[in-house]
Amino acid sequence: MDPFFSRIYANENLKRTLIAMNDNGRFPHALVLEGPKGSGKHTMAKAVAALLFCEGEQKPCGICPHCRKLLHDSHPDLSWEEREKDKQSFSVGRVRQIREKAFYKPNEAKGKVMVICEAERLNTQAQNALLKILEEPPEATTFILLTEDRNRLLPTIRSRVQTFPMEMLPESVMRQALEELRPQKAELFDQAIRRANGVLGVALDALEKGKKWNPQTVADRYLTAYAEGNRVEMLHVFAEIEKKRENVREVLVALRRELGEEATHPAGRIPWATGLQLLGMVDIIDETIQSTDKNANLPLTTTRLTSRLLQVSAGSSDRARRQL
Repeated sequence: MDPFFSRIYANENLKRTLIAMNDNGRFPHALVLEGPKGSGKHTMAKAVAALLFCEGEQKPCGICPHCRKLLHDSHPDLSWEEREKDKQSFSVGRVRQIREKAFYKPNEAKGKVMVICEAERLNTQAQNALLKILEEPPEATTFILLTEDRNRLLPTIRSRVQTFPMEMLPESVMRQALEELRPQKAELFDQAIRRANGVLGVALDALEKGKKWNPQTVADRYLTAYAEGNRVEMLHVFAEIEKKRENVREVLVALRRELGEEATHPAGRIPWATGLQLLGMVDIIDETIQSTDKNANLPLTTTRLTSRLLQVSAGSSDRARRQL
């Protein structure tokens, strides 16, 4: 068993698809891996690099020089491209650096893999700058865009890449993974699995932090207050975390995931909401995430979010009364 894809739980269809595309010589020049933080996007990207670089007969072999360097995070032809540390989004200048780097010849492998992390943080100008190289890519360079939400990418970007969503783990697979990775914390498995919503990284983080920061728990509090129409509690939830912009963003992402799941697989979290209303809520949260990424004032942003969501609730109540 190779030491790359074997580290990724579930996602069997995706693994088979990627391997088959490479075996058939039809691997795309650019692809998107979509999933929440902790879903395995980075691990999958490294497995893709191993698949493309490997010199073994059965790829990835795990023992050739390229595979060994990837296992030790020392391969010069795999690069992780991130936004500037002092900015909330990629600048056009940063994308130009990536474009220039893409034309450098590979150091050791037959090609290069450039992984663009947090691609949803590419603003419109930066995405348009990236589009130029996706339209006419260097022959030896493969781009992998990691994102929590493909819809944050421009249609022109999405039309030039193949998008693959990461699979959320069923409870049985999640439990197996925790038993293999953190057997010493078995007493916390049930709590971690409930918090994780199928995301292994979230479960592992919950095991490490115990009862400390967990965005899913905060999101659950907010949704409970929302279902009850408790504006004060909704505002209080965000007031507790507004000192850290990244914490606010993580909660917003968890809210978007929960409401999206509720829209497609109703579980009664917001019992009065229709599918269309839930999708409208997801749009509201998407806009709030974008404002957060643009350094908007957090108290004003989260207060406006709460007001807009409660307006959706009020509209639903008015319609219910008219039907009586």
